[in-house]
Amino acid sequence: MNCRKYISCALAAFIGLGIAHTVPAADLVEGTDVQTSRQQFREKLKGMTQEERRAATKKWREEHSRAGALREKLRKRREQTKNLTPEQREARRKEMRAQMEKRLDRLKKKQAGGTLSDREKQRLKRLERVMSNTGRRRASGNQGAKPSEDGKPLEQ
Repeated sequence: MNCRKYISCALAAFIGLGIAHTVPAADLVEGTDVQTSRQQFREKLKGMTQEERRAATKKWREEHSRAGALREKLRKRREQTKNLTPEQREARRKEMRAQMEKRLDRLKKKQAGGTLSDREKQRLKRLERVMSNTGRRRASGNQGAKPSEDGKPLEQ
């Protein structure tokens, strides 16, 4: 008997909270991108039970079909990448590096002009870190060194 009361109260609270958050959430999603709304959604999920999380996740996926489309697009791109020859992979890698360099230059120009948003600052930091890491790997020639036959790491 107490279990039924608890479940019905929890369900009523969940529905009530869901209705209370519907209008502000609609305004919030329109003004932000999918990644930001996804992060906010994850914060909401932290205090929920497993059943509540499942229901909320299902509802969120229905409301944010763009996120599913992005996921599908990335899955297709991964499938295409698996079938590339080594030469094609290298060409793709060079193409992606050129694109990153363009983005980095554009962000640095915006930074010099003082019109960089917080999100763009984060992208700039991330791109600089990625570009510096790829340069170091290429220079050292260490593309995932294998351990020696006895299992000990190789000395450099």
